Amino acid sequence: MMAGLPQKTLNRIQRLRAKGIPLTEIAKRENVSYSAVYNHTVIKERYGSSGKYRNYLAKKNNSASDNPAKRRSYPSRFASYREYIEYLAKQNGFASAKDYRNYLAEQRKKRPENKIFGALVRKRLKEKGKNYSWLADQVGVTSTTASSYARGISIPRSERSRKVFSVLDLPYKTIDDLVA
Repeated sequence: MMAGLPQKTLNRIQRLRAKGIPLTEIAKRENVSYSAVYNHTVIKERYGSSGKYRNYLAKKNNSASDNPAKRRSYPSRFASYREYIEYLAKQNGFASAKDYRNYLAEQRKKRPENKIFGALVRKRLKEKGKNYSWLADQVGVTSTTASSYARGISIPRSERSRKVFSVLDLPYKTIDDLVA
């Protein structure tokens, strides 16, 4: 289903969930993020797999809407975002969509704001003796997303960046404050 956790851990998570133990307690017992437990239990129960859940979200988010934030983020001639990325990869001379995404991630890492934000997140986590999973739980994102913040692959939007700054006890309000 989803990569990242050893099969033994996944099995223990499933057994604990079957016993009716709260997700937060399972996360503590297994030393994994709440979002990992949620993804491997609730998402699997409701949708069968993370892929089916992503498809559900894609359909939901691509429905006609007056809200620009909910409009599809790719041209309508493509059946899915994945198809669009595969097209862009080929158009830009990449062998695969994965190679293209990796290239884009490397380009984002070069942006000054990504470099500064990532270095600051890494430094504060180290000073606090915390890890990506802790940050993820505090901010309400996956540990993969928290890791991408720290590695400079992505930076959060304004509301989430304020939350990151608050959790890490930083005096900034926006990314622009940090870069300025």
